[in-house]
Amino acid sequence: MIYDPFYCNGAVVKHLNSLGFNTVKHENRDFYADVKNNTIPEHDVLVTNPPYSGDSKERVLEFCAASSKTWMLLLPNYVATKEYFTQTMDKHDRKPVFVVPTESYVYEHPQGTGKDAPPFYSLWYCGLNEASDSALGVWNAGGKFAE
Repeated sequence: MIYDPFYCNGAVVKHLNSLGFNTVKHENRDFYADVKNNTIPEHDVLVTNPPYSGDSKERVLEFCAASSKTWMLLLPNYVATKEYFTQTMDKHDRKPVFVVPTESYVYEHPQGTGKDAPPFYSLWYCGLNEASDSALGVWNAGGKFAE
């Protein structure tokens, strides 16, 4: 089950379904209230483009890094240079994988007011768990897949 906790207009379900992912949990709920109340829906992988405002990036990174689940967050490239990112990954002994799109993303505004090319590049920050490590293999710094 794919879980996207940040509801915008619900279009993510249609997008993921069109790619063949038919078990998607995506509801208009307060993710941080669910975290606080320990009511996060069961899922196999969390995939989301979280809000970039306030401390949302830090909070979702903390939740994901502490989780044993696989996660994929679409975030600005500059997040990888922030102290909170390094501290969070170190604290939870996580070594994320970065997926770099071949083209810059253009974002649609949720209110339907148009599209925007942001002043930064977006990356997929991916946290793999033991099951995904063994299924996918992990490319290590020595240029070989870890066993």
